[in-house]
Amino acid sequence: MASIRSRTDNSLLFFDFRFNGKRCREQTLLPDTPTNRKKLEKVLARIESEIAAGTFVYESYFPSSKALNRLNKSKSEPKADTATASQSVGSIVTETVLIPISIGPLFTEFANKWFDERSIEWRRSHIKSLLSTLNGHLIPYFGDKVVGSITKSEVLEFRATLAKVKGRGTKEGLSSKRINEIMGLLRQIINEAADRFEFTSPVTNIRLNIVTDQATAAHALGDTLNLARRYKLSAYDAAYLELALRTGLPLATLDASLVKAATTAGVPIFYAH
Repeated sequence: MASIRSRTDNSLLFFDFRFNGKRCREQTLLPDTPTNRKKLEKVLARIESEIAAGTFVYESYFPSSKALNRLNKSKSEPKADTATASQSVGSIVTETVLIPISIGPLFTEFANKWFDERSIEWRRSHIKSLLSTLNGHLIPYFGDKVVGSITKSEVLEFRATLAKVKGRGTKEGLSSKRINEIMGLLRQIINEAADRFEFTSPVTNIRLNIVTDQATAAHALGDTLNLARRYKLSAYDAAYLELALRTGLPLATLDASLVKAATTAGVPIFYAH
């Protein structure tokens, strides 16, 4: 039976109903109060009525929902009239609610929880580096934002501010390498939140700057070959492991042998979403 429910972690209300044989849950930004429940119940009653009549168009009410990707759409389904639906729902709920999305906790809460869960995988030096990035850049900028409400525009604006941060000495702006480190950590945190709370990640199509590492050659005959012998890797794969160890960055690979070696060496694996 369709209902308006409250999340246990943040007490925000969400829609819980069935459509096309599938359970659908859509988050709102409204706290759990009798007044807000009454408002959402009116919206839910309208949704239920349209479902019964065969006129319900999911994206008209929830245009940014991740559930749209998994719902099977009928060819005879009427075309979405997003503007009309948004106006009608907006007049019942509030001016700010109307794109219900899965949002989760505040960024600072989720980031710290994610960090605690993952830190067992990292070396102490890597933990220190990530804490510096998290507390020095990410939390000051995104900390008080609900993690699922962060937009691509906000992420791009954040990246632009990094280029204006005072660098070392007289250098203006952080290096591309440092910006990539910061953005890489942000990407991991938001992608994990998107997976847990079912919203579309705003960092999916944001590319990192390309940086050429000038020090790899200097380590080729020393550290790289030692790693190759220790973990029975090719020199090619060992070069990636050496770079990850030296920079403290996670390693992106699908190679089982390299994943095993990196895990043993204390290098985190970057899993794309």
